Amino acid sequence: MLLEGEQPARVYAQVNRLLQSDGDTAGVESAGVVTLEYPSGVVATVDCSWSHPPEHPTSGGLTMTCVGDRAIVEFDAFPQLLDGFDSAQARPRWEPGGADLDQAMLEAFLEAARTGRQAQPDGQSGLRTLQIVLAAYHSLATGQPVALRSNELCT
Repeated sequence: MLLEGEQPARVYAQVNRLLQSDGDTAGVESAGVVTLEYPSGVVATVDCSWSHPPEHPTSGGLTMTCVGDRAIVEFDAFPQLLDGFDSAQARPRWEPGGADLDQAMLEAFLEAARTGRQAQPDGQSGLRTLQIVLAAYHSLATGQPVALRSNELCT
């Protein structure tokens, strides 16, 4: 996660394995929190889990909340427009709202291929993300925050 050109200085991660069922593989995390600290003092937290019930229609919600000094901004990529029960199918019914993000991502990729422009996110973004993920796993192994030097992350 890159904030206005700034790269994280420290990464700290914690997980739990509370949601296990008969079919789950032992040792698979059911929830995790990764905290990124930036040199400017900004702190970003990524909170993820697999806690949706099996009948939930998407693989997980994608929401973002940004808390600032003067405002809070919330974003929901999969807004729920209709929630109820489908008696014919005997299961919950959920109708998503908003744009088809998979289609938008595919169209952006194809447009980049057609025009020769750089696809976004680019390979550098992927490498930075991988380095943060590896630092998070190191933090999990040690139980301590992991310092990232700027030369460890690609620029």
